[in-house]
Amino acid sequence: MLRNTVDSYGSLTKTLHWLIAILIIAMLALGFLLESIPEHLRGFWVGLHKSVGLTLLLLMFIRLIWRFLNIQPLLPITVPAWEQLAARSVHVFLYLVLFAMPVTGLAMSSYGGHPVFFWGWFNAALPVAENKNLASTFFDAHSIIAWVIIALIVLHVAAALKHHFIEKNNVLRKMLPGYKPPKLFRE
Repeated sequence: MLRNTVDSYGSLTKTLHWLIAILIIAMLALGFLLESIPEHLRGFWVGLHKSVGLTLLLLMFIRLIWRFLNIQPLLPITVPAWEQLAARSVHVFLYLVLFAMPVTGLAMSSYGGHPVFFWGWFNAALPVAENKNLASTFFDAHSIIAWVIIALIVLHVAAALKHHFIEKNNVLRKMLPGYKPPKLFRE
């Protein structure tokens, strides 16, 4: 099933969720390791980081559009209102920072006078004048956003694990590949 239902996420939502999750974790790890990569190898890894970052930006646009075109599975009725609000808030903040991260990276490179080759096809750098002060400001923002993303991921994963292991409901299972919601009525 491609589309979401009230009982489960559809295959496209699950694919986007897990693909974006894996890419974000890889990007965070690479971002923290970039400074320790020898100078003669760093160009390749920086270029890869930029291309994956722009790919993530495109995937996030697709994910956001798909989210608005689909219903969202319902949370179990046992989930208190404050927890539902917390879940929505974490999701909104995750979306915001996952858009802000590649945008600040793009701005940092553009104002730094560095090209942003998208998989070697074209230079996606913004047409702005070089400005080292703005590049530094966007670098700082990019770094802070990385830590915010890590904190939000920890909250997101902790909540999913709480639902699965403590509350023993299907909140996490709805996002796992192959999950089929139980049929409540005979056909």
